[in-house]
Amino acid sequence: MDLSSSSNDILQKQKKIIRSLTEYLLPSTSNELGLITYSDLSNIDSELSPKFNNKILDKIENNGRRQNVSSAITVASDNIFKKRNNDEKLKNKQRVLALFVVGKPSSSNPQAVPERYGKLLQKNNVLTVIIGFDEVGNDFNKNMPGSKLLKYSEDKTLNELKELMQGWHDIGINKNVTMPQRTNKYGAGFGVYIGISLIIIIMGVFVALYFFFKKHQGQGNQVQYEHDSGFVEQKIPLALPNSSDQDPVNRNSFSSV
Repeated sequence: MDLSSSSNDILQKQKKIIRSLTEYLLPSTSNELGLITYSDLSNIDSELSPKFNNKILDKIENNGRRQNVSSAITVASDNIFKKRNNDEKLKNKQRVLALFVVGKPSSSNPQAVPERYGKLLQKNNVLTVIIGFDEVGNDFNKNMPGSKLLKYSEDKTLNELKELMQGWHDIGINKNVTMPQRTNKYGAGFGVYIGISLIIIIMGVFVALYFFFKKHQGQGNQVQYEHDSGFVEQKIPLALPNSSDQDPVNRNSFSSV
């Protein structure tokens, strides 16, 4: 959380997002949530844990001091995420830093995060999403590979943030993380539709082959050749595979996820 602003409205918006993320992430005990507040200095208000006490938020107030984003990144990288590299159970968990940044309308936009801090996050395998309040320039995260900058919107930001985290999970960046599974209008039903369609196509092909061979079985294959008296038909037996040699269609072999 960025406490460098004097706006209580922005402070409450930050708290609202954190409360919503708590409700979204922590039903699963595999997820953990922590909290860092910063202005000129950073403080760990809550270590990463599957449980988060929302009452902590009630005591947090703006201080209006100088904004030092680099301090927040350093504390998150070195004091929280880096320590987990030595723990076999924790080092493979997906790491996400949701960084709140308050712009300063009365002055220039916050400067881009220096490259060395972007590399620090990358070194510790931290994915970063920046939530910008007021004026935060589009180049703010240009030195943070793989990061995402969201401009705060009352109507959109919370859903965008949830979808982003879910998307990072879904593409398999780290399959050891459990997040609430989203549902969509297609979901498993779309997979079932594809499975049924494929089975119908396969059955159609085999039925067509069955009737083709049955029609020609025992009749032979007619080959015509030219003779002095005209065309003469010669019957050549058509060899068919023994029915026991053919693999039946196993409807249960198609799985739909």
